[in-house]
Amino acid sequence: MSALSITPPFPTFAGKDGLPLEDGYIWLGSANQNPQTNPLVAYWDETLTQIAQQPIRTLGGYPAYSGTPARLFISAAVYSILVQDKNGNTVYTSPSNTGPSTFVNFSVSEEVQVATAGQTVFTLANTYTPGTNSLTVYVDGVNQYDGAQYSFVETSGDTVTFTSGLHVGALVKFSTAIQLSGGVADASQVTYVPAGTGAVVTNVQTKLRETVSVKDFGAVGDGVTDDTAAFVAAQAASKNVYIPEGRYSIDNLRIQTLVSLIGSGKGSTILVQRTAGNPAINCTSDIDTNQLNMLNLSEFGVEGHPSATVTAVLIACYGPYAVYRSNFDFNVVSSFRALEIQAADAGAFFNCSVKLNSVLTTDTSVLITGGVYNTYDFFIILSSNGRAVSHAGFNNTFIRCVTEGQIASSGQNDLFLNPTIEAWTGTALPLEAGFNLSGFSQNLINPTLILDPTSSAKIGAAIQPGSESIINSPNFLVDPALVTPFYGTAFKWTLIGQGRNQCADKMEVVYNGTDGSRDLRNVTLVGDCSAFTTQGVSHGGKVIQYINDANGYNITAFNNTDALILDYASTVAVVNLNLSTAGSPPLNNQTISIYSENTVTSLAIASPYGSDVTLFPSTISAGEKFSYVYYITTNKWYPVA
Repeated sequence: MSALSITPPFPTFAGKDGLPLEDGYIWLGSANQNPQTNPLVAYWDETLTQIAQQPIRTLGGYPAYSGTPARLFISAAVYSILVQDKNGNTVYTSPSNTGPSTFVNFSVSEEVQVATAGQTVFTLANTYTPGTNSLTVYVDGVNQYDGAQYSFVETSGDTVTFTSGLHVGALVKFSTAIQLSGGVADASQVTYVPAGTGAVVTNVQTKLRETVSVKDFGAVGDGVTDDTAAFVAAQAASKNVYIPEGRYSIDNLRIQTLVSLIGSGKGSTILVQRTAGNPAINCTSDIDTNQLNMLNLSEFGVEGHPSATVTAVLIACYGPYAVYRSNFDFNVVSSFRALEIQAADAGAFFNCSVKLNSVLTTDTSVLITGGVYNTYDFFIILSSNGRAVSHAGFNNTFIRCVTEGQIASSGQNDLFLNPTIEAWTGTALPLEAGFNLSGFSQNLINPTLILDPTSSAKIGAAIQPGSESIINSPNFLVDPALVTPFYGTAFKWTLIGQGRNQCADKMEVVYNGTDGSRDLRNVTLVGDCSAFTTQGVSHGGKVIQYINDANGYNITAFNNTDALILDYASTVAVVNLNLSTAGSPPLNNQTISIYSENTVTSLAIASPYGSDVTLFPSTISAGEKFSYVYYITTNKWYPVA
């Protein structure tokens, strides 16, 4: 509590005759206000409990309390004052006054003791400073000021001695006030008034404790001292933990539910991974911590241990909704792995937002093993092992994913918005694609691959589509002699839009690796996809299969194939074309268009299912296109005019 004493020993109010003012009037008000119309609450005691009604009468130049000169206190540091004599004449006024006694600050405590018969000496639990008017004593509710029933001596800083013994059972209340030096006030006694209509008045201590600093609990922040315990204690004290500027060495810091751990900036607050075998930050939801809900880890950076064998930041989720509705936004530098999310259970990492900038990792920069309905924003450079993001989850959205290494996803129904691989700084993956999709129904919108010749030589293809993948307007800005555009599986997938392509092959061949035959993928094209075909050949609107390998003599066309483009560099003697595979009949009314850039001397059409293919031509001229349709009623292919 803070109390401003405006009476004895200062001031002594005098009338116009220079004598101490008798029966005068004192008004105390807000600074720069008329105290008669804007009064402050005044008190007779340091604890600010006994209100002094205004105007306050004077006695011997002092405020009078029950006919006795007394001290007077207010809680404001600055006040206005008006003093009048008994006839209403102003003898003193000041619109903004702190008084010669300045601002007196006290830490006030109270205690009550029960007297034994004749007891005179009382030892206090709270200390005070004798001789400074900082002790008030009440016996049975009566203030024992000088001349009262029981006189006492302030024997020492914790002892009071009465000059006569008290009766048995007397209630003795001691109110002690320790004056604080240097203008320091007890924060619990300093009023805090929030801005805005309807704001509730509180005190400074309560306001400050809405957030704690790790330095409140002994964190050093020198990058060497182990500050883990301070972080743990801060979380135990408050859900809002602030990390000031500094370098804090921490080891396996377990984050508690509902905690906001916020730094002063990603470049000024650095959490250092203290040991090689433990993460710096550990967000684990297990049998001990239960669910982790509404975490907010942001505005700091993490620096990996130079010999680390584990991730710098770990989020381990056990059970459904283990970690959910949380925000993660930080930087990681020089780590083994920047971030690892372990969420094998369905929905374990749920409805969270992750924003990560990572520089220099020796292993896969970000490893995600599950999660549902999350939002990711990654910027990853200098990924040493070539793998920037490895993801397995469901219905997740990557609003940005810019890397210098592979983006791989084995999830389902995930959406990548403008994913970009802008360099390849790490280990080569020559038998893999830059965008490696092995999951189901992955959607890449405007994926971009930008590689110089050195980086282009490190991968085999731009994109490996997974089953039912949708590739929307891809951009392949690579060395055309080193990178093919699409690679890998025979799953059905869709290509939408024109995009940009510098690859030598537009749609490459898929090789099954067993008998030397060439199996063409099943690709659905929507819109203008001419940039991904060598020839401007109509593909019937839906599906195209394409080959440009001069050794591709044995070709199997899948069901739903609308067009087959044979883009050989020269005349080919024999092409063996199987329409569908054994046990898999063509669809009724299925149409196939065949185009060849150069002459095919012998076209051998076969149907393992047994449909009639006798109407197909036996040769193809250079630049020739023809179309045939299958009718299930006759089990026969017919030419289309």
